[in-house]
Amino acid sequence: MGRLGRRLREKTAKAGSVALAVALTMSLGGTALAFADETDEDASVGLPAEIDGQTAADDPTAADDRPEADVPAETDGQDSSQPEALLASEQAGTPLEADVGTLALTTLYVSSTGDDTVGTGEASAPYASLAKAVAVASSGSTIVVMDDIVATGCARITDKDLVITSATSTPVTITRGDGFAVIRDTARRWYNPAMIELTGDTNATISNIILDDAGKYQGTLFTAQDTAGGSSGAENSMNTERVQDAIVALYAVNAGSLTLDNAQLKNYGGLSAIRATNPNARVNMTNGSTITVDSPSYGTGNSRKGGVWLQGNSVTFEMQSGTSITNLYSYAIFPEGSTVNMNGELSRNHSTALASNGGNVVIGPDGVVANNSGGNTGGGVYANTGSTLVVKGKIVNNSGSGRGGGLYVQANGTPSTATLEEGGEISGNTSLSPGAGVNVDQASNFIMNGGTITGNKALIGSGSGVYLRRGAQFVMNGGSLLGNGSSASTKGKDIALQTESTSWGRMGSVTLNSDAPTTVGPDQVYYEDEKKCVYYAGSNDKLTVGDLNAAGRTAIKADVAAAGLTYLESMVVRPEYETTDLEITKPSAANATDPFYAAVVETDALGVPVGTYSYHMVDVAPSGNLSVSIPSSTSAAGHAVAIAQAPGPVITKQPEDASVLYNETATFEVAAEAPSGTVSYQWQKSTDGGVTWIDVVGANAATYTTPALIDTDNGNLYRCAVACSAVNITLHSDAASLAVSLPISVSPSSTFEQGKAPDTTVTVGSSLSVKASLNLDEVILDGAVLTEGTDYTSADGSIIINLPASYLNTLAVGTYTLEVTTKNAPYEGLSARTDLTVIPAITPPGNDITGPGEDVPQPGGGTGDPTVPPSAGGAPSGKTAPLMPVTGDGAAVLPLAVAALVSGLVVCAGALLARRARRSAK
Repeated sequence: MGRLGRRLREKTAKAGSVALAVALTMSLGGTALAFADETDEDASVGLPAEIDGQTAADDPTAADDRPEADVPAETDGQDSSQPEALLASEQAGTPLEADVGTLALTTLYVSSTGDDTVGTGEASAPYASLAKAVAVASSGSTIVVMDDIVATGCARITDKDLVITSATSTPVTITRGDGFAVIRDTARRWYNPAMIELTGDTNATISNIILDDAGKYQGTLFTAQDTAGGSSGAENSMNTERVQDAIVALYAVNAGSLTLDNAQLKNYGGLSAIRATNPNARVNMTNGSTITVDSPSYGTGNSRKGGVWLQGNSVTFEMQSGTSITNLYSYAIFPEGSTVNMNGELSRNHSTALASNGGNVVIGPDGVVANNSGGNTGGGVYANTGSTLVVKGKIVNNSGSGRGGGLYVQANGTPSTATLEEGGEISGNTSLSPGAGVNVDQASNFIMNGGTITGNKALIGSGSGVYLRRGAQFVMNGGSLLGNGSSASTKGKDIALQTESTSWGRMGSVTLNSDAPTTVGPDQVYYEDEKKCVYYAGSNDKLTVGDLNAAGRTAIKADVAAAGLTYLESMVVRPEYETTDLEITKPSAANATDPFYAAVVETDALGVPVGTYSYHMVDVAPSGNLSVSIPSSTSAAGHAVAIAQAPGPVITKQPEDASVLYNETATFEVAAEAPSGTVSYQWQKSTDGGVTWIDVVGANAATYTTPALIDTDNGNLYRCAVACSAVNITLHSDAASLAVSLPISVSPSSTFEQGKAPDTTVTVGSSLSVKASLNLDEVILDGAVLTEGTDYTSADGSIIINLPASYLNTLAVGTYTLEVTTKNAPYEGLSARTDLTVIPAITPPGNDITGPGEDVPQPGGGTGDPTVPPSAGGAPSGKTAPLMPVTGDGAAVLPLAVAALVSGLVVCAGALLARRARRSAK
């Protein structure tokens, strides 16, 4: 390597290059590694460099100069759910009053036959307790439990990384014993501890171990311990009367973690199996780990927090595939402002499996929440107080005694949001009350981007698939929502919306996006209290239907009553991009005689009407549903629709579109009737596509005939406003459109070849064929009036004009405007135009069209006889030259080169044969 390096350097120097030496020094775990450009082929490699007097053998982390753990301030009124840092030096009441030192052993042993006083931690002299082993172990050690033991004191691990495991492949059991010792710290004073507590910067792995609380607990109150500290705080609040927090607790862990590796925590007697608090605590369940309860006697009758109790925004819980939490009598997972990534299984728990209180939860693709039974917070998952939940896995076959058999989303002050993604499933869940699949409450949100909601059944009420109440929002962007509800229920099997519940000040709403691959059951959106159902045709890109809030409902009821109508029901509809037709089931409070009306009015974002009401009559379809046309809305608000009845007018015939010729009239007709009173009419016209309407003076009958129309009337709209003296209602008919066409046209554009044109025919359009004596007044070409008989011929009533070749051949190459006008009333002065194009005469290839002595432009430039090739050796003069390909880059040379090559080869072969013949002759 040295010789090769010298040679390379020498060559580099000869080339005028400058050798560059680069030194890179890296320090990792106290070891310095030096990399430099090779300077001597015999130099030693791999020896650590000395940096500031320290060698690679020096370990800076070994120095005992680390700062002490933070000591919580002794203040009153501290949040009892968030214990501060706990000092190991504050412990008392156990044989281990402090971390008495560390051993050089990297593996320590614990046995039921061991001794904490004379044991050394070696396999031949093990300790008797886990508490002793973790107290004396150095960071990075492994503690091996040799057989089943009973723990009577807390194993507190502070600022160490430890692994606790079994001596054999069969897991050993550490059981909580009777008379478990109380301990003391500054945050809680004397209290009942967990079996294992992690504080400070600690990373602990419990592998192949069973931790069994045996349902035991010290104290009588199932309440979180008071962490106020001081003589006026926890000391007087009697924390010793409060049960322990957990089997394993992480208190004030700074970037530390607990990993369960094929471990089992069971029969917790305190508030939880695992409790983790701020800051930055991480809990991982891996490799088949479980949390469970063996016997109902261990779990019932007390108010426990859950299997995994998480507190704080920076606490994270990872539950990997193959892990499980089963058969608990409280929440399986209870995150409070924490993060949960769940790919394991929560099953057969006797309470809501996962209850998030402001947490951020993801049920991953392998996550399963199944066969759990809960109360009013649902059987499967409960998300409240600003929680965010994403479901990519399964919530199936859960049951709730109240709402939300599968998923219950609620606010409790701050709206929560749940999202079902592609591949997710909410199915087979049941509930006693509405919302067996999903119940969304208190202005919270449920978004369905994909997945399936099917087979869910509410035993009482509607909304077996998705049930919304008190301002809740549901947006369906994709997925399938159908097949929910029992056979006994007829409405609202898939989506139901509770009305008359507006205390949250927001409209409850359902948004269906038809531009996504959505599937919705036949009942569409059902309004539970008013017992009406809205059917969505799916023709709109986006449609939102919802409930008016209290202010909006009060306003629209008052205005409908002032108009003399009987209010039946109302809703908010917000179609986007285009007008949408909906069908609404006939209100149950409707009578059989009066017609139905829809009062449609724009609203603000809360559903409060704004502007002026526009009443539209509702047609009743044969099925008994009411068809309502809702204008499009580009705002964030929408339109309030009030369904009402009154003895008012009914439009029985709508005006139809009309198409007439110039200077003709058009007639529009409407028909209306009313149970009582007199029907009146007022025709209206719009010249801007229906944006504004003006009354047509004097048009006050069921039939309206326009005056003679001109071309500027084309595109006008006409409608009729129908009123009735019995009620204060004005209905507007459908708008009919008017088309006005001119009675003359010229088509098609004519093209002829210069010098060869036959008589060219220009045809006046077919609309003239219905007129018997329509005479042409003038024929004009580019502004010049042509002379009849010389330049063209025609006859009265003719729709043909003929331009003879004798005239057309006088025109130069170019495009002209040919115009014809009329002279007969009432069409006098009308005109129509077309283009007339003259193109140069076309010469067939190979024809000599030049006269004697004339030069013709040749390809590539120049002039000459077109029958003579441009290169020498061509055809004799007067003969047609063979056509040669011309590409502009000498393409014609290629065939000549090939011919020359072949000829040369033939000549050479002949010469060789002649030479051999001469030699043979000699």
